[in-house]
Amino acid sequence: MHLRLVGARLFNLIRLIRESGLHVYEREVGYKEIHRQLIIMIGVTGGVNSQQIVTLTGHEKAQVSRAIKPLEQEGLIERERLRAKLTLLPAGRKIYEKIMGMGRARDAMLTTGIPADDLKRFIAITEALTKRAAHLYAEERRLSVEAGIISPTSPQAAGPPSWPTGTKPPPPNMITPQLISLVALAAYMKRSAMLVYQRSHGLSHFQWQVLSLMAPIPPCRWRGSSC
Repeated sequence: MHLRLVGARLFNLIRLIRESGLHVYEREVGYKEIHRQLIIMIGVTGGVNSQQIVTLTGHEKAQVSRAIKPLEQEGLIERERLRAKLTLLPAGRKIYEKIMGMGRARDAMLTTGIPADDLKRFIAITEALTKRAAHLYAEERRLSVEAGIISPTSPQAAGPPSWPTGTKPPPPNMITPQLISLVALAAYMKRSAMLVYQRSHGLSHFQWQVLSLMAPIPPCRWRGSSC
């Protein structure tokens, strides 16, 4: 049953694609995954501000701020003022080109035998689902505020995300830049689910994850079990 759920299939797809290249990028490029995501996003779009990064990735604002700081300190990205667009400096552009070169090679292997029209549909569907998931998360935040689950002043209680306009689209038929959209989709779905399960059943994020993993398998002991 769980294999037919859109969320479960997407989480599995993201995990497999991400894990298949994680060690390669860490070895050849370095930096943490979120730092590479930011470099890709800034390079692809030509420049985005921190709020647009929050919307595009689904990461928390504080997490994005922490990730931006070391990239600025190392001279990879810059901005004229606090809320201005972030752009790549020459050193950051060099890393971006290396990541995209590796991405093209991996895409060639990943998409072999898949027609270009199918890839375009995949990209369009991913973008549409991400926007819907972002607004679904905003609605869950509103309901959680009304139910007293989160405070109206909490970052989780902010209004609906403002989807960036005027940014350049990723290169056509490339999966690597689209991973950011997939990560954002997964993040929004997970964060809205956290609020739903907390409001409906009083379950924490960890508790509902454990239950979702245990439900599809037969009853078994926690210790010393092979199930």
